[in-house]
Amino acid sequence: MLNKLFDYYFWFTQPATILTPEDMTLAYIFLGIMVLAVVFWVLTKLISHQIKAKVFKKFWHLTLPIGLSGLVWLGLRYENTPLFAQRFWAGLTLIIGLLWLLVIVKYLIFNFRQEKQSYDRESVRSKYLPGTVK
Repeated sequence: MLNKLFDYYFWFTQPATILTPEDMTLAYIFLGIMVLAVVFWVLTKLISHQIKAKVFKKFWHLTLPIGLSGLVWLGLRYENTPLFAQRFWAGLTLIIGLLWLLVIVKYLIFNFRQEKQSYDRESVRSKYLPGTVK
């Protein structure tokens, strides 16, 4: 079943009128991404460290549109809309999500540590300055 997800013919042919097991696999993937979006949103609200919350917000901004567009695709696929129900839209959404994830990983590798150290230094410094509340 997962072999078809890596087949060129699978992505660019007109899908059948019923939902196939591969379509349901894609539906579960997009539903899992939506669950991750909710988890990242909750973590963004719970974490008090601004830089760490910024990272979770970046992941939330990744997973919410990808999950929503995937679920919209699933609805269009269920309704058999001819142009927008084709599978390459789901594949394109997943590829965009992977590219977006690479940008976030690049931020984590190159900028996160410096921003965190700067924020921690500034929070310690502002703790001892009169008139600033942190």
